[in-house]
Amino acid sequence: MLSVGSIAVAGWMMWQKSDEPPAVVVEAPQAKQGGTQVDEPWLVERRGDKVIWRLKAKDARQGLSTMEFQQPVLELFTEAGELIVVKGDEGAMELLSRNMHFLGHVEVLYQDWHLVSDDLRFDSRTDEVVVPHAFVITGVDTTIHGRELHANRETSLVEIMHDVSVEDRAPDRLGEEP
Repeated sequence: MLSVGSIAVAGWMMWQKSDEPPAVVVEAPQAKQGGTQVDEPWLVERRGDKVIWRLKAKDARQGLSTMEFQQPVLELFTEAGELIVVKGDEGAMELLSRNMHFLGHVEVLYQDWHLVSDDLRFDSRTDEVVVPHAFVITGVDTTIHGRELHANRETSLVEIMHDVSVEDRAPDRLGEEP
């Protein structure tokens, strides 16, 4: 069962964040004794009536300032309502800032694109996904390798900062009008 202290801390953090804080709802179908271990947590962040993200995991451990997850799955929504799915072996969320960090084998699925890396972070304040290390993105006919990717949830702008290489398996498209 979630402890009363955990619920009070979550409520206080939401109230302190801003004049109109995003609503974060935590549902835990089965919580273990002590209030720190949670089975199958489900967290949702809303801004007004819009869902920004949903996070679920196999289980979680809540500390004073962070919640650590095993096998987390983040469903992140763009401003246009498109779904981006982030999966990791493990992850953590800073409770006050709601920033997230995914580690281990990390996968991102968006439309026909599949990104693989060992590290991904989501900055809730700037709405930015950052892959700080090497990654590979595969699409239908394209593979992109790089290091340090930044993607903004609101603007959908993606920037690759270092070591970019692109393999296009459909070179006959080059020069064609879109």
